[in-house]
Amino acid sequence: MILNLKKLLLYIPVTWLILILLSHLNPWSKFSLYRISYKSYKKDYAKLAQSATISKKHLEKWLSNRSNENLVFNLNTTNYLCVGVISKNRIGTEVNYVKEALMSIIARVSFSKKDKIRLVGFNVEPNSSDNKHLLEFNNLIRIENITSGLKNQQSKVIETLDYSYCMKYFTNLKCKYSLLVEDDALFAENWFDILDKEMVKIQNSNKWLMLKLFTGIIFFNDDWAQLEYPMIILKVILYAIVLAALEIYFLKLMCKHISILFICILLLNSGYQAYFLNSSSTVPFGKGIRVQRTGFGSVAVLYPNQHLSALSEYLESSVLKFVNKKSNYVEPKDILMERYRRENKLDEIIIEPSLVQHTGFYSSLEQKNPTYSNFHKMFKSLTFADDLKTIKFNWK
Repeated sequence: MILNLKKLLLYIPVTWLILILLSHLNPWSKFSLYRISYKSYKKDYAKLAQSATISKKHLEKWLSNRSNENLVFNLNTTNYLCVGVISKNRIGTEVNYVKEALMSIIARVSFSKKDKIRLVGFNVEPNSSDNKHLLEFNNLIRIENITSGLKNQQSKVIETLDYSYCMKYFTNLKCKYSLLVEDDALFAENWFDILDKEMVKIQNSNKWLMLKLFTGIIFFNDDWAQLEYPMIILKVILYAIVLAALEIYFLKLMCKHISILFICILLLNSGYQAYFLNSSSTVPFGKGIRVQRTGFGSVAVLYPNQHLSALSEYLESSVLKFVNKKSNYVEPKDILMERYRRENKLDEIIIEPSLVQHTGFYSSLEQKNPTYSNFHKMFKSLTFADDLKTIKFNWK
């Protein structure tokens, strides 16, 4: 009994080619959201930025009419959720990412829930006055200058140390939960209400280290290269095994019949894959929170207080070993946190749909290494429901 290996070897690449073709031809495909040029993306993002500017003016007016409040999300009694937006001056771009990030955080929280949040802008620019975009909010939110003070070090070393210092700041405030956010993040409508509801499920557990509000796909040059989960790859392997079993079972049939069977399975599989990925639902992979290892990324990560101090110490000590030449290499902060999670047998949790979208288009590596001068990427979530939706501030 001889298995038709030629067909089997062709099966997986042909399946993926058909899947990609169907995804690109389908005008309702989720992938169509990201098959855009930088020019068209800038145009759409400009509308979002304009709405954030208008909302900021409304917020300033709202605060000016309240003599008992000089900053928003700054109550000393608030220790439930501390949100820190980590911002640094971006060389070579005038895009004000931090404005959209902060206004989406503020404006997309219902007025009745605002007292449960403490918001801080972390200015990690060595020369704090250079971070002009964040300083535009110094009359609206609390801003803290936090910097490692290191010079002539790799960017990942400085970023990790800054990140650990931001963690320590929230540790000292004794926040129940601390959410650290990159300044090019965009929050969904009613993000806090959704998060607050889901946190009830894990609030009494001490087995989780982090909850990621963003999980995404990397898109290179208007195409997708990496899926959020290995689920699709596993499904393709499963179909290949099923195909092999069917070929063995129907081996006595004529070759023509086997070929027809192969083509039918191939088309059905590809069609199902395309439907699965491009469903009109905003939650194609799941809903709510669950344990899921992503292993990288720190766009928006929430930490419980009981693990924050130890994690910040781990990040700091790992970096300082490298700085003091006691180790030859140091990983970026997200990989270090993943290593800490494994060593301590803690869980990583994600929430779907993603409550945060990553809005950056150009890789930050472009500023740090000339090798990446043409390295353009979009790191996006397919499950985020409010992509580039205008921001409206309507507190009364």
